[in-house]
Amino acid sequence: MTYANKKAILKFGIIMILGVVLASAAMSAGVLADAPTDSEYSDILNNTTGDGSSSNPHVVTTLDELQAVQGDLSSHYVLGNNIDASETETWNSGAGFTPIVNDTDPFSGSFDGQGYSVDGLYINRPNTDYVGLFGKVSSSDIKNIGVTNLDMQGGDTFVGGLVGLSEGGARITNSYSSGNLSGEMSVGGLVGVDINGTITKSYSHSNVSGHRAGGLVGSTENGTIEKSYSTGEVSGNQSVGGIIGAIEEAGTVVDSYSLSSVTGDDYIGGLVGANFDGTVVDSYSLGVVSGDTFVGGLVGYNSDASTVVDSYWNIETSTQSTSDGSATGLTIPEMTGSAAETNMNLEFTSVWSTVLASDADSSANLYPILESVDRQSQLDSAEVYEPPTRYTVDIIVEDSEGTEISGATVDIDGTDGANQDLPNGTYTITASAESYETLNQDVTVDGAAETVTVTLSEKPTYTVDVSAEDAEGNPIDNATIMIDGTETSTSDLTDGEYNISADATGYDLVSATVVVDGSSDSISLTISETEYDVEIIVEDGDGNVLDSANVTFDGTDGLTHNVKDGDYKLNVTSDNYLDTTQNVTVDGADETLTVTLSEEEEAVIVSESSSEEYGGMSTLVSASVVAFFVLFSVMVLLLVKD
Repeated sequence: MTYANKKAILKFGIIMILGVVLASAAMSAGVLADAPTDSEYSDILNNTTGDGSSSNPHVVTTLDELQAVQGDLSSHYVLGNNIDASETETWNSGAGFTPIVNDTDPFSGSFDGQGYSVDGLYINRPNTDYVGLFGKVSSSDIKNIGVTNLDMQGGDTFVGGLVGLSEGGARITNSYSSGNLSGEMSVGGLVGVDINGTITKSYSHSNVSGHRAGGLVGSTENGTIEKSYSTGEVSGNQSVGGIIGAIEEAGTVVDSYSLSSVTGDDYIGGLVGANFDGTVVDSYSLGVVSGDTFVGGLVGYNSDASTVVDSYWNIETSTQSTSDGSATGLTIPEMTGSAAETNMNLEFTSVWSTVLASDADSSANLYPILESVDRQSQLDSAEVYEPPTRYTVDIIVEDSEGTEISGATVDIDGTDGANQDLPNGTYTITASAESYETLNQDVTVDGAAETVTVTLSEKPTYTVDVSAEDAEGNPIDNATIMIDGTETSTSDLTDGEYNISADATGYDLVSATVVVDGSSDSISLTISETEYDVEIIVEDGDGNVLDSANVTFDGTDGLTHNVKDGDYKLNVTSDNYLDTTQNVTVDGADETLTVTLSEEEEAVIVSESSSEEYGGMSTLVSASVVAFFVLFSVMVLLLVKD
C-alpha cells in the first residue's frame, strides 16, 4: 500500500470519528430530541414534585413536563422556573408543540406561572383548530405566566398565544405574550376567543394576522377584558382591532388601551374592529389604523345595541379623524403627561397613572398607563423607559447604647437587605432582631446616597419558673428541666411562645408549650413513672410452650403486663405439672421471662372398677399381686434364716 493510500485512509477514518463524535454530542445536547409520546405523559407527571391537587400542584420545570400536562387536563400545576421551548421547532416532524387539549376536551384545572415564562414556543398546525399553549380551557384559572417569542400558525379558528378558546367562566390574569401568530379566523395575541370569561391585568406584544383578529383577543362573547393592553401589528380582512377584533353578546372592554397598528379591509378599529353587541368603557387607542369600509380611530363599527363611554383615540397618531360610537378624538398634547388627567375622564386615583418626563423612569410625557400592570413593561412598549438613577442606602442597626446589633434583619419596602441601591423616593425601613422590638422608619432618597442609623429597643423580659412533680403532686428534685432548648428551670424570656420539658430517671419525658404575654409565670409539669413490658413464656422440660398454663403476675392474670419499676411475684400453674412461684424485679427495662414447669411424679393406683365386664379380672389381678408379695416375703425370710 502506497503512502498516499495510507494517508487517504487515515483522513477518512478521522472524518468518520469526528462525525460520530459530533452526532453523539448533538444527540446528548437534545438537538435531535423529539416530543414525549402520549404513553409517557403519566410517568412524566408522576415524577414531578406535587400530586396535582389544588393544595399540592404538579411543579413543571421542564419542556417535557409542560407537554405532559396534556395527559391530565383536570389537575393543578405551577411553573417552577423559566422554560426554553425553542427545541419544539423540531418536534412532531416540524408541527411543533402539541396544544394542551385532548381533541376538543378542554383543560379544566389551574396553572400558575408564578412569574415565569415559556420562551420560543413553536406550533405549525395550519389544519388544526384550538391552537395555543392551551388549545382550549374551561372553568380554569390561568395566571402569572408569559409566553414569549412565539412562532405560531393555526387552522380555521381559535388561535391564541396562551389560549386558543377560553370558555366556561375561565379566568386569565396577569399574563402576557410576544411573537408572531396567524390563522384563518379568531386569532388573538393572548387568547383566540373568550366566551363568558375574564381577561385581566394582561398584555400582548404580538404580531397577529387573520379574520377577526385582535392584538390581545380575537373575539369575545359575553366576556370581559379589563386593565389590559396590546402593542404590535394586527392585520386581516374583516373585524380587526388593536385589542380585540369583534365583541358579541354583551362583551365588555373596560380600563384598557392599545398601541397596536391595525390594517384590514372592513370593520377596522384602533381598539375594537366591530362592536356588534358590547360595551367599551374608560379605554383608548393610539395606533395607526387603515382599511376600506367601517374604519374608525377607536371602533370601526358600533351597532345600535352597543355602547362606548368615556373612551378616546388619538386623531394624529391613528391618522383617523372619526370613530364609530361615542368616542372622543384627542391630540397628542391633550392625551399625554398631566394634560391627560384634564382631558380624559378616567379613574386616575386607583386605576390609571399619568406619566411625566420628570418621573425617574421616563424620558418623556406619556399617555396614561395602568397601575395594576407592570410599569416598566408599559414604558418599554412606548419606548420612553429610562432606568432611574440609583443611590446607595446603608442601614445600620444599633441598640440603645449605640452598639451595632449583630444578626439584625433589615428590609426596605419589603426587599431584604441593609444595603440597597434605590432611585429617588420615600421608602419604609423595617428592622428587627431577637429580643428587640421591631422598628418601622421612613427614609427619603433625594439625589444622594443615604446612611441611616436605626435604634432598636430591647423587649422586656419576664421570669418563667418550671418544676416537675409526680402523679401524686410530690416534687421530683432530680428532674431535668429544659426551657427553649436550654437546660434550666428558670429563664427570663420576652413575649412569645416557648417549648418546655421535664424528664427524670424512671419517669416519662413530658413536653409542653408556654406562652409569655406580659407577665412572669410558674409552671409545674406532671411526669408519670415509666412503665415497662413484661412478657411471660411457659415451657415444659423439653422447651415446648404450654399455652394452657395459668399465669398470675402480682395478682393479675395474663402472659403480658405493663408495670413500673419494682418487685413482683409470679405464679404459674398447669395440669400435670408442679406449681411454681418466682420473685421478679423490673428495673428500667422490658423483661421477657421464661418459666419451665416440671411434670408431677407417676403413682401406682389400685382401685376397684364398678364395671361388671372387668370385675372378675380386677379381683384376680389384685389377688395375684397379693400372693406374689406374700411368697416373695417368705422366700426372703428363709434365705435370711439359713
